[in-house]
Amino acid sequence: MTTHPKSTHLSTDNTGSSLQTVFAVVTGASQGIGRSIALEFARRGIVPILIARDEKNLAAVASEILDTYKLEPVTMSADLSDRASVNHLLAQFEAFPGRIEYAVNNAGFGDTTPFIDCDPSSLDEMIELNVRAVVRITHFFSNRFRSQGSGRVMNVSSTAAFQPTPYFALYGSSKSMILNLDQAINEELLGTGVHVCTLCPGPTATPFHARASSDRSLLSRITMLDADKVAIAGVSGMLRGKRLIVPGLTNQLLRLLVRLSPSAVLPKVSAILMRPRES
Repeated sequence: MTTHPKSTHLSTDNTGSSLQTVFAVVTGASQGIGRSIALEFARRGIVPILIARDEKNLAAVASEILDTYKLEPVTMSADLSDRASVNHLLAQFEAFPGRIEYAVNNAGFGDTTPFIDCDPSSLDEMIELNVRAVVRITHFFSNRFRSQGSGRVMNVSSTAAFQPTPYFALYGSSKSMILNLDQAINEELLGTGVHVCTLCPGPTATPFHARASSDRSLLSRITMLDADKVAIAGVSGMLRGKRLIVPGLTNQLLRLLVRLSPSAVLPKVSAILMRPRES
C-alpha cells in the first residue's frame, strides 16, 4: 500500500525563499526509534516516507505527524525480511517523483536466545532484515543520491557492534557488519555529495527489547535510553556530517572501555552484561 501526500510542503531556507519538498525514507517507522526519527524529521519540516509491515501502526504514526506538524507523510507497507517485498519497494522508489535527501535503515530485530538454540528460520529472517535489506536499500539510495549530487544515509546499528555479544551473537554480528560497511562506503563516496553514517544506540525503551528479551539484561538496566533522545541525536548527527553517532554518555564510556580492553576479555564481559535475568 502506498499513500502519497495530498498537499506539498515547501521548506524554506534561512533567507525565507521557498525550496522544493524534501523527503526522508525511514524503515521500521511504525514504532520505537523509527517512529521517533520520523517525528524528528517532521519537526524539521522534512516529509517522512514511513515504511513498515504493520499498516495499522503506520497509519497511527502518519496521523500523529499530520496532527502535530501539519505534514502528510507517505506510507508504504513492506516486509523487509522478504526479498520480493524489498525489490518491489525499491521499484516504487525508482518511479518516486519527489526529492528524497535522506534514507534511514532502522528496521531490524534481535534475540537473546543462545545461538545454538535459535530456530534456523529466525536466524534466516534476521540476516535478511538486519543485513540483506539494509545493504540493498543503502546501495539503492547511495546511487540515487550520487546521481542527484546530494543525500545522506543513516543506518541504525547498535553498541552491540563494538564487540562480540554472547546471547546476542547474530544480532551483534549483523550490526558489526553494517557499521564496517558504512565506514567503508562513506570513504568511497567522498567528494560525491553523499554521506553515510551509523547510529549506534545502546538499549532503548522500545518494543524491540521486549521481543528480544534483552530488556532483562544487566546492560539494559544500567544504560536504557529514551527513543526520542536517540532520534534527536541521530538526525542531528547525520545533518552535521558525523560518521558515527553513539547517544548517551554511558554508552560512549562503554565504547571507550571496549577499545581499551584485551580482546580475550570482551566476550566474557559481554556475556555478563547481556545474559537475560529473571524479572
